[in-house]
Amino acid sequence: MRCTVTGATGMLGRALCRRLLDEGHDVIALVRDEARARARLPAGVALVRGDVRDRASVARAVAGADAVFHAAAWYKVGLGAAAGEEAEATNVAGTRNVLEAARDAGARRILYTSTVAIYGDTKGRFVREDDDPVSAPATIYEATKRRAHYEVFEPMARAGAPVVALLPGVIYGPGDEGPVAGALRMWLAGKLGMLPAGTTFCWAHVDDVAAAHVAALDRAEVGRSYLLTGPAHTMVEAFGVAARALGRGPPPIVVPAPLLRAAARMLRPLSGHLPPAFDPESLRSTAGTTYLGRSDRARAALDFTPRSLEEGFVPYVRALADEAVAR
Repeated sequence: MRCTVTGATGMLGRALCRRLLDEGHDVIALVRDEARARARLPAGVALVRGDVRDRASVARAVAGADAVFHAAAWYKVGLGAAAGEEAEATNVAGTRNVLEAARDAGARRILYTSTVAIYGDTKGRFVREDDDPVSAPATIYEATKRRAHYEVFEPMARAGAPVVALLPGVIYGPGDEGPVAGALRMWLAGKLGMLPAGTTFCWAHVDDVAAAHVAALDRAEVGRSYLLTGPAHTMVEAFGVAARALGRGPPPIVVPAPLLRAAARMLRPLSGHLPPAFDPESLRSTAGTTYLGRSDRARAALDFTPRSLEEGFVPYVRALADEAVAR
């Protein structure tokens, strides 16, 4: 198949491009910076310069594609309300550009990477694909991804477009540049002294998530959503696994959720003017929040088999530790 990938230089995008090439597909990547893409992507990926916010460049990238994987997203936390315009342009308008352009180009399968975060804090409950959101979005990222899912993907699905949504939880692994990797690097450098109590994610290795995306090419039912959520662990548990693997202590302080919520309220006037880790949005989104989903549908239809945290997280953390020593 001829497959176009957006977000190809990100962690998931790179793993997805490698897997598609390994399975014999032709891969085209929509990229903003060709030099950066050449350095990050495997040989064999054809590049089209553009941006998901630019409909004309998206149309060039998806022309002639049998399948389109839309993995590009704006994913940042703790930047304040000023970041909303960029998030909206990428996560909502950009998703509309890609999905509609792919449909208009005649793509037989359009696979959109959504997120379990569209449900908000699940309050300890494991949601399923057809459940309604549980709570209000805690971040700009959550709000815009929710809008993209319910205002772009779902109407297109109801109208009969060949779209499929894939909803991961926390993804970790080689190439991670997100908040989890940032926290791990701070801890390895001796600069992270505390973790939030009760904050729980479903953790999945990037290669397992990429494998499910590729499986969805043939096995997913058009118009449906699939949660790609791995095993659930608190932040404290995940760092405990990492600490035991490296023979060092985890961050020593565990901050109760009520204290984080109180700090978020108190610091609200300073939002956008603080380091991202201390911005009210960051504090609110980690104050005992849970982002939990059941992946039964993906396990049955896509053979999604996420590895345990011990299997996947430990080698990843050891690689980060080696990287820190090399520096």
